[in-house]
Amino acid sequence: MCYYKIMKKNLNYIESTVKSEKIFDGKVFRVFVDEVQFPDGKKSRREVVSHNGGVCIIAVDDKERVLVEKQYRYAVKDYLLELPAGKLEKGEDHKEAGIRELKEETGAIAGSFEYLGYMIPTCGYCDERIHFYVAKDLSFGDTHFDEFEYVETQFVPLSDLMEMIKKGEIHDGKTVFGLTLYNLNK
Repeated sequence: MCYYKIMKKNLNYIESTVKSEKIFDGKVFRVFVDEVQFPDGKKSRREVVSHNGGVCIIAVDDKERVLVEKQYRYAVKDYLLELPAGKLEKGEDHKEAGIRELKEETGAIAGSFEYLGYMIPTCGYCDERIHFYVAKDLSFGDTHFDEFEYVETQFVPLSDLMEMIKKGEIHDGKTVFGLTLYNLNK
């Protein structure tokens, strides 16, 4: 039995929501301040960012090269090397969003689109889940960038990307996770 199943089976500790107040309602996320109660009756406060989630695509060609993007990220004031990805609209299917995002950002259409799983990038304060797909049998058409989206794309050998991860040269969490997940499952 895997360790996660053992841990989940033995857990009986749940924080119950007593009340929840939305303090911010933005385009990308919402912020709540919740009062929670522990099993022993004690109470505490939780600040939670609620996010619709995202999708990330590992687009691989027949030479085991991965399609990556370089773009400036204002929040960290730097250029990052990333896998193609995007946020989900409320209620949107993550597979459909992945197919759309891949086409919009790279012009790629995949003949094969396989689900790998998901990650929770910041579980201490955010409910976001990022879903991962492997896209293969690629053909290319026009891109359709969002307004104010400036992206450079290129194929990089998977082995080079894994070496960059090892050296700490890729800093985007979803990209590190997605490439590692793909590499372990190929």
